Formats: sequence, structure tokens, C-alpha cells
Amino acid sequence: GCGWLAMGKISVSEAAYLTAVLHALKYPAHAVNGVLLGSFADGGVRVEQAVPLLHSDLALAPMMEAGLALIDEHCAASKSQVVGYYHANAVHDNKDVSAVAKRIADKIHETVKERCKHEACLMVVDNLKLETVASKMRTSTDLGGECGVRVLVKNGGSGAWVASPEKAEIEGTEQGSAQARLVELVAKGKQASLVDFDNHIDNHSLGWMQPVV
Repeated sequence: GCGWLAMGKISVSEAAYLTAVLHALKYPAHAVNGVLLGSFADGGVRVEQAVPLLHSDLALAPMMEAGLALIDEHCAASKSQVVGYYHANAVHDNKDVSAVAKRIADKIHETVKERCKHEACLMVVDNLKLETVASKMRTSTDLGGECGVRVLVKNGGSGAWVASPEKAEIEGTEQGSAQARLVELVAKGKQASLVDFDNHIDNHSLGWMQPVV
């Protein structure tokens, strides 16, 4: 079936967008990933928060599972839900959904569907597009809504992750205010203070899951 066509509007908060992108920028030589938290309403998805997970070996299942278990505990306490997954590839010009990304996104999609009968989404950070955004911002304010990330949904028929039928709304990106904030944060070196689960495992004193922006 093509259940995915029934998926309503996907909206992403500016904070979730900025967190995922800062995570990718902190580790430009690595693939990075994280989980998207928020809520499901009116057949659509509202992404409120991005929780940075890994930047070392994304295929390392035990680390991934440990991180997801802690996120589940956090969700239970904070009344939020896992609504999706984000991923950035290590290879600069590769914007495809890698095999590892697909496997993890599929797993999260399956878990979410079992839990609450909803469809999780996948946010892909496109490193090359981010560079375009940065260079465009030096010369003009009109980015035409380009923000360096794409939001995908799972096609119920083929199982592939495809562009959302209705364009996802990423707060502040149409006007360019989110991208301006990103440039500002990067200028301050804010990405250096972002803590993912890998960092937290290496040093427990680093608070993980606190909002970065």
C-alpha cells in the first residue's frame, strides 16, 4: 500500500534544524546521526528537538541501542515522542541515504509504527547544499528557502525514503532567518560545544540531551 501519501504536514522547529546541522559541522569528516523528538498530530509530524547520537561508528549497534534506550527514558519523562531520525554523510558530495542510514531509519520507522501507528520521518543534512547556503549568504539575503537539509518519508510500496509529498516546513528557513542564525552560531564556534552521545560516553560530565540552541 501507499500509506505514505496520507502523511500530513511535517514541520521542524528551528532549534531541531540548527542542532542537526551544527552536529554535521562539528564533525565534517564523519557521518553523524541523531534522533528527532516531537509529536504527531492531525496526521502530521511536529519535530521539536534533535538529539545528537553518534559521530564515530554509526553501524555500532550496541552504542546505538544504548543511546536509543536513554532517549526513550527521556521521552517517557518529558512526554515527547520519537518522530524521526537525522543523518549526515561523511562524504562531502554524497547526499544519498546510505545503507547504514537506511537501516537505522527503517528500524526507527518500524518501532514508531508499532508503538503509535504513526510514520517517522528522515532528515538528511546535505553538506554541499550547506556550503551553497553559506556562500549565498555572503552576497545576498534571498536563499529561496534553501537550508541544506531535506526531509524524507518512507514509501509504503517500495520501502524507499523519498521526498515528502508535501514540502516539509522548517521554521525560519523560508525567510532565511534560520540560516542567518546558523551563520551566527558557527561564527561563535557554537558547534564545538554540541554534545552527542559519543561525547557523553567518553566524558560523563558532559551533559547530553540538553538543548544546544
